[in-house]
Amino acid sequence: MNRYRYFDDIRETLERAGLKKRNITTSPLVCLAIGAAAGLVIGVGVTMLVAPRSGREMRARISGKAREITQRGRKSLQEVTERGKHAVGEFREGYEQQGAVGVPTETYGQEVIR
Repeated sequence: MNRYRYFDDIRETLERAGLKKRNITTSPLVCLAIGAAAGLVIGVGVTMLVAPRSGREMRARISGKAREITQRGRKSLQEVTERGKHAVGEFREGYEQQGAVGVPTETYGQEVIR
């Protein structure tokens, strides 16, 4: 059974009514995400209108939060970069130690090629 039978029924009804047929290729998950984003934007707008603070206070508060989030993001990015550099250094050190021991790189039968 088709999961999207409801949408098929709507298309058939529109065709019978003589309305232009449209291809609906957008998945329901994408539609949900678009609806959620629109709801978020509308909710923020309504909140700004009915907030007990003045516009200037609200803008200052929002910009302060944005700066705080930006600083946290930069700090996290810096930490991740440092961890990455450390991991690359450890990998390079291990690789160089392995090469110094003289581990065979390729083996064909009984012959070792270095």
